[in-house]
This record gives sequence, C-alpha cells and structure tokens, in this order.
Amino acid sequence: MKHHRWLLIILSALSLTIVQAQTSRTNSAAAYLERGKSYFEKGEMERALADFELALRFDPDSAMAYSNRGLVYSLQGDLERALADLERALELNPRLDKAWANRSSIWYHKGKYERAISDASQAIALNPRGASAWSNRGIARHERGDLEGALSDLNQSLKLDAKHAIAWNNRGAIHFSKGDWDSAIRDNTQAIKLQPDFAEAWGDRGAARKFKGDFAGALADYNRAIELNPQLDTAWFNRAMLWLEQGDKERARADLDKTIELQAGTAADAFAQRGLLRLRQGHEADAQADFAQALQRNPKLRADLERKIAAVRLAK
Repeated sequence: MKHHRWLLIILSALSLTIVQAQTSRTNSAAAYLERGKSYFEKGEMERALADFELALRFDPDSAMAYSNRGLVYSLQGDLERALADLERALELNPRLDKAWANRSSIWYHKGKYERAISDASQAIALNPRGASAWSNRGIARHERGDLEGALSDLNQSLKLDAKHAIAWNNRGAIHFSKGDWDSAIRDNTQAIKLQPDFAEAWGDRGAARKFKGDFAGALADYNRAIELNPQLDTAWFNRAMLWLEQGDKERARADLDKTIELQAGTAADAFAQRGLLRLRQGHEADAQADFAQALQRNPKLRADLERKIAAVRLAK
C-alpha cells in the first residue's frame, strides 16, 4: 500500500508540473501576442510577424495568433499564406470575429466580392461594434455596384471608429463613384490627416482632384503617392493619363512603361493606352503588340479598345 501511495504522489506532482508548464506556455504565447500587436500598430511588420510565430510555437492552437499572422501576411501581399492562416484560425475558433473580418479582406483582394461580403457579415453578426468589418463589407458592396449599401456600411464604420483612416478613404472611393468629387476629396483628406503615409489616399485624392479640374493638385497628389509607395501602380497609371490630357506624351509613355513593369492590376489598361499612343505616333507593329498584351490580360477590353483604335485611325 505504501508503494501505491508513493506512486500517486508522484503522478500528482507530475500533473501539477504539466499544468504549470502549460500555464507558462500559454502566458508566454499571450506575451508574444501582445508585443506583436504593439509592433503591428507601429508598422514594424517583420517584428510583429516574428512575435506571432513565437506565440504559435508556445501555443499551436492560438486562433488569435493565426489570425494576426494572417493579417500581416495579407499586408505583405502574401494572400495564399494569409488565407491559410485565417482558415486555421476559424477552424480553432469559429466565433473569432477578427478572423472573419480579416478573411473578408483577403477575399476582397482576390476579387471574390460575394465571399468578402459574406465573411464581413459574419464578423458583424458576432461583433456589431467591429469597425473594420463594416468597412470591409462596404468596400466589397462598392465593387458589386451597391453604392447605397456601401455608403451605409462605411458610415457605420466611421460612427464606430472616427480614427479609422482606411474607412475614410473607402468612403471617399464611394463618393468618387457617385461623382461627388468634393465629398471624395474631403474624405481622402481626412484619411491623410489620420495617416500621412497612406499612399493610396494620396492617389485617390489625386484622381478626385483631376476630375474636378484641379490638375496641379492632382499631379502633386500623384507625385506624393508614388514617393510614398513606388509600387503603387494606380498612381503611375493615373499620372500617365494626366500627362496625356496635358499633351506630354514622353512623360505619359514613361509612366505607362513603369505601370507595365509593375505587372499589377492596371497593366492591361496601361498596355492599351501605350498601344494607342504608339499608334498615334505611327508605330503600327509596336502598337499591335501592346494591344495583344492588353487583350491577353483582360479580354473584356476588346470592344472599347476597338472603338478607340478606329477613332485614332480616323483622326489621322
């Protein structure tokens, strides 16, 4: 009997040690999560990523760590790894509203707008006070053409968090689509005030200023956007179009070349515009090569491009 009692005491002590070790690991994971969040808020993404990975090393079942790491991956442009992390986070905790909101952003950037709306709606159902989810659903609704629904969602997002720079800029995009240049400029400006290094907001304000006829203001905004983020293809493309309107073909050509070099979402439009520019200059073979590249990337451009080609030929 003595022997058995001693064995029970050892097992009890061992159990206590395991519990203490598990508690220690959980506390370590929480500490790395908190520090990673601090790095994230400072814009130190590599350090944030390292801490979220350490959190997962201590607690491999931390849904929040997967969600946070997925968010960092998405901001670094690694959408596939981001999606994998967010799906794992939701497997571990289907009620983690932040993971639903973050995954909605991934679907948006992959062009899956219905999925983005669905995930954002799930996040809102779990936490109606999550400003990011309202913003994400709003911008996805915008892409689906539901401008009123989008505006309603962005208004709610800003009601919940008036310091949310992305939401201000997203609402500016909706005003832009409605042709309300003044409201778009106002919202873009507020986004810039809250986040002065927000390159997309500078570029978007430039577009609104251009449509309002403020070419000098538009050029200044495009220049600033490119200075802040030389990889921002929309700013290069929009500045190229501004140069074209002002008759500066050389600068327009240079900006179109840069847009194409970046191989981003505007490449098809850039090939089309460079082809039209080459056609006007009498470089038929080069123009046809650009048109082929444009249509290979986006066949939906064909009808509009054919009309523009016919107009250039008619003007010669």
